[in-house]
Amino acid sequence: MPKPYGYQSSIIGVAVKDNWAFAIFNIVGAVGAEINGVLPVNLTDPYSPTLTGWVAFVPYLPFEIKVEGDYAYVADTAGGLEIIDLTDPSRPSRVAYCDTAGIASGLAIIGERVYMATNTGGLAVCDIRFLANKMYLPIVMYK
Repeated sequence: MPKPYGYQSSIIGVAVKDNWAFAIFNIVGAVGAEINGVLPVNLTDPYSPTLTGWVAFVPYLPFEIKVEGDYAYVADTAGGLEIIDLTDPSRPSRVAYCDTAGIASGLAIIGERVYMATNTGGLAVCDIRFLANKMYLPIVMYK
C-alpha cells in the first residue's frame, strides 16, 4: 500500500497464520484524514516478505487482531468487531461486523463466540455461527 507524502503510519498489531502475517495499521494524514485496516504480508520467503493487498475500515482505530480459520477478527475500538475473510489471503475482504456499544479493546475467540472487552466495563459476546449469512452480527450478551 503506497503511503502519500505527509502521512504517518503505524502497525498496531499482528497475527500470523501459516505463511501469512496480518497486520492492523493506522495511517494519519497531515489534515487529520485517517485510514485503518488489515495488511496481509506473504512470508513464504522470510527474507523478502511481500505485501499483497489490504482492506480498510474507517474511521475507528484497530486495537487487536486474532486469526481463526479463514477469518481475522479485529477489535476496532468504537467500530466494535470487524470480521475479515481471509479465504484468499492476498485479497482480504470485510464480511461482517458486530457493534459492541462501547470501545472494543480486546478479544478472545472460543468456539462459535467472540468475547470482547469494552471501555464501559462490559463484556460483549458476538455469536459467529451465522457469519456466512449476515453482514451485521448482533450481540448475544452484554454485561
